[in-house]
Amino acid sequence: MQEVTTKEQIQDELNGHEMVVLYFTGSTCGACQAIRSKLEAMLRTYPYVKGIEVNGMKWPHIAADYGVFTLPIFILFVRAKEVVRESKHVNLLNFEERILRYQSMLEE
Repeated sequence: MQEVTTKEQIQDELNGHEMVVLYFTGSTCGACQAIRSKLEAMLRTYPYVKGIEVNGMKWPHIAADYGVFTLPIFILFVRAKEVVRESKHVNLLNFEERILRYQSMLEE
């Protein structure tokens, strides 16, 4: 997952890919690291989904701009629009099903 540190980088990725997962993590968050590795493994099976990561503890102004006030959170964007937001008790299987549903809609 590519680490980004500016809102401009995020916007470039959103504009450059049809589907983007924006993952907000924290450097001292154990749950964030465990979820990150599972999310990365899942995204490897979907090469059309770009994964980017923001450390919300280092870049709190970016987190605040996206309405992120707790970690971890991941947001799915389709064509630069937020469509899914998962936080706290994340369900990666449910999230993966949503990725597949949006991908099938894009293919129609």
